[in-house]
Amino acid sequence: MPQEKPLEILLVDDDERILNANERLLAIIMNGKRYNIDKALNGAAAMEKLEKKEHCDLIVTDFDMPIMNGAQFYRNLLAKKPELLGKVIIMSGYGAGYVQTQLAKEHIPADKMPWVMDKSDFRLNIDYIIKTYLS
Repeated sequence: MPQEKPLEILLVDDDERILNANERLLAIIMNGKRYNIDKALNGAAAMEKLEKKEHCDLIVTDFDMPIMNGAQFYRNLLAKKPELLGKVIIMSGYGAGYVQTQLAKEHIPADKMPWVMDKSDFRLNIDYIIKTYLS
């Protein structure tokens, strides 16, 4: 029987403590599933990594980052890697409404909006997202 490919996950946050905490959380949630995690400290670094990757199953990004924020990152991602539509979660401490407004200012159409959630909701919802959409 062929072995399943590991899930390819990219975490993007300018705070290394949050990156490491999310990596530990995913390790618990994945519980034996095969996965690879790559990390980037801003949207520009994440775009560089994604341009070299063959595929990515899930991108979890912070919204408020230097160099390229989450909205700018997502706009660039849709332009350069449209196949990743539906595989992006943008987290923010500002709340989903604020982030969605900023995404609209970046001219992201309503039908192409990513998942947006408060950072505290991420811990509650990531297990559901992985089981429902990535398993």
